[in-house]
Amino acid sequence: MGAESFIANTWAAIQWGAILQTFLAAGCGTIIFEIIRDYCKHRRDRDAKGAYLAIRIAVLLEGFATNCAKLIQDNIRNRRQPESDGGIAIKTQLPKFPELPADDTEGWRALPRPLFSKVLGFESRVASAQEMVDFILESEGNLVEREIVSLVGKLGLDALNTAANLRSKFGAPKVELDWNYPDFLEVVVGIADHPNSHGVKLEPEGSFRSKVQQRIMRHLNLGKK
Repeated sequence: MGAESFIANTWAAIQWGAILQTFLAAGCGTIIFEIIRDYCKHRRDRDAKGAYLAIRIAVLLEGFATNCAKLIQDNIRNRRQPESDGGIAIKTQLPKFPELPADDTEGWRALPRPLFSKVLGFESRVASAQEMVDFILESEGNLVEREIVSLVGKLGLDALNTAANLRSKFGAPKVELDWNYPDFLEVVVGIADHPNSHGVKLEPEGSFRSKVQQRIMRHLNLGKK
């Protein structure tokens, strides 16, 4: 009887152990599933907030880039149309960088670090560029137009590229343009740092980019050595 009782008790313990193991396995599986489900939901929600914020920032950057292009165009126009006293009203105040959204912490966390850092660094870059323009205006005023074209062109083009990267990262549609200011800024940046026309890659004759190139080169007197 002792041996039979031992066997019976052992078999019961094994059965209960198997039942408990199955229960724990099922419970752990449920817990793991819930953890994965919650994590995926959190990622989806965060990515959605990131996409919304990315579009908001992209629109601000595109607006800033437009203002950069307009500043350069205004200065070209002002040089062609001097004031009544013969002077030229060159705009030296760079476009103000827009205030970035501060109401979406989760959206900011969803941005890739390189883009996060790039966006936050724009305001200080604009401030530094303005200080450079002010310094040149006081010390070597005749060079200020060239410096404005170079600094503003680069800032505008960089803002435009950053906006495009934000839209691409989160699958947002490309911006619809009223005028081709991306090409305008690319041409500006391509020639702004050259002391004369040598080394400037000429655009195809008759194209929009060629017309912009000729206007900028005349504006900066790049045809002269």
